[in-house]
Amino acid sequence: MYADDLIVISISVCDMQYLVDLCVSEFNNIGLEINISKSACLRVGLRHSAPVGSIKINNYPLNWVKGINYLGIKILCSKKFTVNLQFMKQKYFRSLNGIFGKVGLKTSPLVLISLINSYCVQNLLYCAESFWWSKSMLNSCENAYALAFMKVFRSYDKKIIEQCQYYMGQLPLELQIINRQINFFANVNK
Repeated sequence: MYADDLIVISISVCDMQYLVDLCVSEFNNIGLEINISKSACLRVGLRHSAPVGSIKINNYPLNWVKGINYLGIKILCSKKFTVNLQFMKQKYFRSLNGIFGKVGLKTSPLVLISLINSYCVQNLLYCAESFWWSKSMLNSCENAYALAFMKVFRSYDKKIIEQCQYYMGQLPLELQIINRQINFFANVNK
């Protein structure tokens, strides 16, 4: 739960209906209503695509959806818990193009990389510590991250870009994600 956004997780559809009924009852006790038009159900697991009965709120069935937006990430209906990175990559490229449009490419690489790290990478790594990254997800974001260096250093050679990242003091994206995960778990235990 975060502010007025709530996710209810259960092991079965019957348990989910029980939890939803419990939430409705508690919300009624404090004078709150659930906006049914903004509520949906999603399945994650081996039977994610199997037909299932509907979950109801006050006799109104909720839709089963293929993906939901929660706090800026899109959670997908699939065999394993997974998210759609497309929205984060779009925000990354939008902010990247904004920087290149304002300061141009003739600016010092140090300044450009500093601006990219300050304003763009956070969009690409939004909530990175809160979910498991598959190899394809890592590769997709690593390629997006490398494109900024390719543009700054005017080279599409992967080895040259890796050296540029190294000498600019920039960790590969996978290590940045691991670092964020370590910091996240260190703060959880406090």
